[in-house]
Amino acid sequence: MTIRENQFLTNARDIEQWLRGHRVTEYMIYSHPIYTNVVEVFADCDLSYQDLSSIPVKFYYIQGDFNISYNRLSDLTFSPLLIEKNFFCQNNLLTSLEEGPDTVKGSYICSNNNIENLMHLPSQVNGSFYFMNNPKLLPYTHKSFKEIKEMNQIQKDQRSLSLAVGQPLVNRNMNYKI
Repeated sequence: MTIRENQFLTNARDIEQWLRGHRVTEYMIYSHPIYTNVVEVFADCDLSYQDLSSIPVKFYYIQGDFNISYNRLSDLTFSPLLIEKNFFCQNNLLTSLEEGPDTVKGSYICSNNNIENLMHLPSQVNGSFYFMNNPKLLPYTHKSFKEIKEMNQIQKDQRSLSLAVGQPLVNRNMNYKI
């Protein structure tokens, strides 16, 4: 099956054919309140080295690892909401973590991309969070996932306060040590 650039599959038969063609065998397709024909995978889902420019099916839950590394992905649209093990998305063209998983019970690896900031982090990562070789993320180097989440919350709070007061809140001397 040939998929056009950024084409998303909604027909269950097309989704099944695409999954089988990408060696995903232990899955279930079902209707979800928001999406028609979402996919749950009951094993590891390895879509690495597939030259994907987009994820053409809506994954919802992965019982194992979800690996989309070494593709041409520029966003994480249709990534699963929940991954029981590790999430690998390194070596793509990602600029943001938006639309990425909400919960990763293992490690989250997004190294070697062009990620511009760490907004849109998942609410939970139980393992390690790796983001090396993303040039714009150097200020976050050697910070834990918890520290990064807290830094993001401080930045959000500053923006909210700035909007409420009507003036920009700038403090170049703010120290984010935790």
